[in-house]
Amino acid sequence: MCYLPYMRNSMPIFSKIKNLFSYPNHAFAKLVLAFSSARLLRFCFCFVFLGASSFSNSGLQAQQVAANVSQDQPSASSQAEGNALDSSNFYPIPKEPEKDQEATAVFLKSVTEHIIQNRGIQNFYQIPQSENIWLENILDTDRQWHQELEKLEKDYRAAFSTFVNDKSGNNSNSILVKQYSKAISKLQSEIDIIRRQIVQINVDQQIYISNLRNIPLISLVAVKMPFTAEIAGAGSNGEELQNKSIFRQIEEPVLAHITNMHSKKLNVPFQNGNVRITFLYPENITRFDDEANEYVYLFQRVEGFPFAQGVTSVENRGEKNLTIEIFENDQEIETFLNSENVGDQRLLNWLKKELAYQKVNNDYSLKTINTRISYFTMFRNGLKEDIEKIMKSIAELEKKRDALDQDQKNGSILEKLAKTRQAYENHYLKRKIQTYEKYTLEHDVMFSSMKKPESKKSSSAEANNLILDSRIAANIPISGRPVKDIFADILLSASQNQSVNLSAYRERVYRENVEQTHLVQGELEWNVDREEYKILKLTRGSVGSRTQFVIHLAKQTYLSSNPSFPSPKTGVCESEIYFSQGKFSLNKSARAELAKASRCLRKYPTQRIVVTGHTDPLKPQYGEGSKLNNVQLGLRRAEAIMNSLTKDGFDSGRFTITSVGAKDPMSTGKSEKSLRKNRRAHIFSSPEI
Repeated sequence: MCYLPYMRNSMPIFSKIKNLFSYPNHAFAKLVLAFSSARLLRFCFCFVFLGASSFSNSGLQAQQVAANVSQDQPSASSQAEGNALDSSNFYPIPKEPEKDQEATAVFLKSVTEHIIQNRGIQNFYQIPQSENIWLENILDTDRQWHQELEKLEKDYRAAFSTFVNDKSGNNSNSILVKQYSKAISKLQSEIDIIRRQIVQINVDQQIYISNLRNIPLISLVAVKMPFTAEIAGAGSNGEELQNKSIFRQIEEPVLAHITNMHSKKLNVPFQNGNVRITFLYPENITRFDDEANEYVYLFQRVEGFPFAQGVTSVENRGEKNLTIEIFENDQEIETFLNSENVGDQRLLNWLKKELAYQKVNNDYSLKTINTRISYFTMFRNGLKEDIEKIMKSIAELEKKRDALDQDQKNGSILEKLAKTRQAYENHYLKRKIQTYEKYTLEHDVMFSSMKKPESKKSSSAEANNLILDSRIAANIPISGRPVKDIFADILLSASQNQSVNLSAYRERVYRENVEQTHLVQGELEWNVDREEYKILKLTRGSVGSRTQFVIHLAKQTYLSSNPSFPSPKTGVCESEIYFSQGKFSLNKSARAELAKASRCLRKYPTQRIVVTGHTDPLKPQYGEGSKLNNVQLGLRRAEAIMNSLTKDGFDSGRFTITSVGAKDPMSTGKSEKSLRKNRRAHIFSSPEI
């Protein structure tokens, strides 16, 4: 980072003044020093006069240029906004700008046109619409590309499967009808599983709602009542006070207040509820009325439990002179204190802080509950949508099964396979990556910091994952230079140092292997075909004592690829992964053994992987639990293996997970050494699966 020269204590005073005058952002300091001398005063007067005349001439020239531009472009700023996604506005990036003499001219032209279209440099803090449009377009384009690739991949594999069945002789009408019927039965089984999941979600939701009985909503309550011996002996302990019968009278109004304020914000019904005093303002506040009756004022934090059943055990005596006030805002607090003529500034401050705290607490509790309930609804609706999709698939399969015609099939299988393969390959052989980049120049050093995609799978938090990574530092002179030249040099330096991380854009692909009647899995190796950019925003502003030149860019990188597939292999992988008693998490030794197993499994990318969970024998004095618990524990151990391999890059569609509990022990002994051998998960894959 650069420090201002005049901040160095060791520099002589003359050098400080000289450097201060050379720094463009310290006009005030220049004026102070200038007015300290009459000679400098006369100099400043002449300088201002000449500058004013020059500025007026340049202003006229600028107006003339703007007028000329307006003849060709009716609304330059609006046009720039509207053409944010227009490919014609993108400039090509030279592949070797340091060797290309015309590269600087290209960058300078783009900067100049942007400045002309926007009638100068844009607002430092304003975000142009074109930038928002471009960021949204980045997400939409990447998401659409992957969705289309997934669709084409499924069509290709389906066509290839049909071709393999036809080539192997499994093309008779009866066999195909059986295949359709089997597929329909499998889909119906999936619907049954999903329906059971929906039932479980409903159960989980009811359990969650029942657990809300311990969730409080807080109210700030003021109680005015005659001073009695009962109150005098209670002290300031809220737990003691809440058992006093006179305080049970606040339960009904507090719960009514909570219901009125918050019940409409939730989809969860309130119950009878109960309250609890958790804090009492520690100072005694009393006042005598005109008849010399002493009243005490208690300000207390009351937790209401609207999701619980009423548990009041103390009979309300119904104190006649008891006044209850529940505060909703600061104005009500001030009105109450003024009307009652009690309290001081310290009490007022405490009440306001307490009310603010309660609002934050209540808002957080309500938001948490609504979010959790929305999750249940979202998951349930998602499963219902899955059922609808499966039902549509079943209807399509039934239609194909009923309308099956063997004579019509013979000439169309190869044609369909060729079309789907061509569409699939055309899609993944070329790809366009859209990114957003930002470059900042402070003084004579330019910095850029952006994020790269962490994975090729996009998510709802994918906005930051589609920004390329770069760290650039280049010396760019700014003193006495036109601003367009400065921005052009920033672009030139960025293009020389910026590179696309192609390893982040590898894609899984498939190709046919007719001889072995299966698809071979591989990855695409991308190459950069060309790059182009568009300026979204040019700004110059001050951040503290620093002058910043900032460029916002929309960038498009065109990729080309030739598929590189691994050769098909066959073999057997078999491993045992051991667990601790009653546990299904992977310890250090289990992870090391699983790493060895994964190296073998990667050699055979087309084989299915069967993971079987095992547990101890069933005897309670020796085993891990009941028969049902053992089966569930074994299944969780198998799932832990699958989840770990999936995170490591394995396709989840390759796995079959099962559990036999304690039915198939490796060792029948009752010692700890023997039992330890049965706490395992068995991994197996072979071409015959």
